[in-house]
Amino acid sequence: MAAAAAGPGAALSPRPCESDPATPGAQSLKDDNEDNSNDGTQPSKRRRMGSGDSSRSCETSSQDLGFSYYPAENLIEYKWPPDETGEYYMLQEQVSEYLGVTSFKRKYPDLERRDLSHKEKLYLRELNVITETQCTLGLTALRSDEVIDLMIKEYPAKHAEYSVILQEKERQRITDHYKEYSQMQQQNTQKVEASKVPEYIKKAAKKAAEFNSNLNRERMEERRAYFDLQTHVLTR
Repeated sequence: MAAAAAGPGAALSPRPCESDPATPGAQSLKDDNEDNSNDGTQPSKRRRMGSGDSSRSCETSSQDLGFSYYPAENLIEYKWPPDETGEYYMLQEQVSEYLGVTSFKRKYPDLERRDLSHKEKLYLRELNVITETQCTLGLTALRSDEVIDLMIKEYPAKHAEYSVILQEKERQRITDHYKEYSQMQQQNTQKVEASKVPEYIKKAAKKAAEFNSNLNRERMEERRAYFDLQTHVLTR
């Protein structure tokens, strides 16, 4: 109603941006030039505030997505059942956090997955892989070989980081085994008679051979591929 009432008389009260009716865009261009040349004016401040607001908005969006650094040493591979018939798995919840994928099941629906049983959760709780609260939640297991293949193809940097952790764990395991073996040897040497030393040497050699055999079998059957960090080549 107000616009209709103004009618033809609107031209009698020109707006600042229409001071020159013949060139309606000239004053707007002039205002823009004045804004650009005057660094101390309010429009310049508004532009700086807009840039800061955009930066803060981006930071908020990243936080809303829930992305945070998940260390490779927290990505645990375990064997279930923990006997000779068991296979190696990883928890989907840990894998998704490590790779930074929020909808992991939706993005990779073809991966073989299964729900953890209550007994399996208790086993992982004893190993401090999951917390008491996680025992009450629905957890999903993924085959570790499929996860490794996925990391090699789509997340090579993450796989390289994880491979370093695996190598460190393997060295630590061998070191701990050697220390335990050395302590047993020292205790046995102090207790046995000199005549029985050759017998214990044979037993020690047999145990060492069994350990090497099991290690080689594990590498052939369960670790059928490795990633060379220097050449970045997957060797099977």
